[in-house]
Amino acid sequence: MTRLNHTDILKKMETKMLTSPACSPAMSPRAAPSGATPIDASLARCIRRTYFRELDGQWKRLKQARTQAMGRNASITRPIDSDKQLRERLQQLEKMVGPLIPCASAYVDANSRGAAFIMGLRPTLIPALPVTECQANLVALTLLRPGRFMELGVRVKVSSHAVDRVVQRAKTVDLPVGRPDIQAINSEFADALPLACIATEILLEVERAQGGDSARDTQVLLPAPHGVFLAGWSCEEQALIIRTFIDGAKLTDSQKEAVREISRWADGELSTQVLDILTAGWMNVDITGLKERLLQTWRDYGWRFDEQRLHPGLSDRAWAVPH
Repeated sequence: MTRLNHTDILKKMETKMLTSPACSPAMSPRAAPSGATPIDASLARCIRRTYFRELDGQWKRLKQARTQAMGRNASITRPIDSDKQLRERLQQLEKMVGPLIPCASAYVDANSRGAAFIMGLRPTLIPALPVTECQANLVALTLLRPGRFMELGVRVKVSSHAVDRVVQRAKTVDLPVGRPDIQAINSEFADALPLACIATEILLEVERAQGGDSARDTQVLLPAPHGVFLAGWSCEEQALIIRTFIDGAKLTDSQKEAVREISRWADGELSTQVLDILTAGWMNVDITGLKERLLQTWRDYGWRFDEQRLHPGLSDRAWAVPH
């Protein structure tokens, strides 16, 4: 099989966000006006529960839409053999997915092959009480040419605490909570989730080669529009757990340097690398040294983010991996 040259792929690559115009890369996610109601921890948990409930409802509607399309002989899983069919199937998928699921997306054209993905968070449960711990799993809806549609689970989980911190610190939510607020929360994850997908493969390799302690001790930094997510590897769940979010305005100069360094290594390379990970080498792309550079940068700079200092008094239970 011919191995695709990364430089040629980037020249052909087209990437677009599938969220609303208010949350596109060209515009900042909406922020609460200066006179808006302050969001404390209790209110943030209530907003997070609403966020998860809306996402859960949209995933159920997606399942229903796929069933209805199959009944009309227009199944999203029909074979894709041409670029025209790929674009048509992507348009169909966008309509099915709706405006609330997409956090990150990309379209890649690499001559003989093409692909697209939409990443979204799927809550594992909707607790009766906002204070109850919960989490969301990362799911990638993927289209391949030649090939077909695949719904792929990714080894990434977002804790309820991380969503609470986005709501409370990023100031992207106004009250009452509406569709633009759901999309604004999603947009905060737009850069972090593709990078988290790559981190899962890196830390899986670290665990196998160097042991679980080495993988667990690696502090993963995931830059976001208004700050940075902190994540770590769980050997028990075999997944990357996104634990919390830190407001960019609260970062020290040395921490901002760390975020800039991670962003520099990841810039322009993520879409093809993510697709290669999601499809177990289907894109057959060789991006020399990217994973090694990211791992070394996380190890060089991760120690600058001491969670107990950033969030003093936070209980051990709040940092525990949610079940």
